[in-house]
Amino acid sequence: MRVSIWDLDFYYKKKGINYECMKISSYHKQQGHHINFITEKQHITMAYDLMYITKVDEELKNPPIKFLHNDKVRV
Repeated sequence: MRVSIWDLDFYYKKKGINYECMKISSYHKQQGHHINFITEKQHITMAYDLMYITKVDEELKNPPIKFLHNDKVRV
């Protein structure tokens, strides 16, 4: 299974990846899944079976609407 993790705080501000993303990554690595951290624009288009999108800073942009209405995406 291919799992993408998109931390919007890191993507837009380039600050450290949050703890929740690391927990998600650790869980899926233990399951033997391939993890992709989205850090650049071209990573968004990579194929995935499941995507997690996280955001702590409410002032940042929300992800595109196509991700919010996708069954493969967890916000």
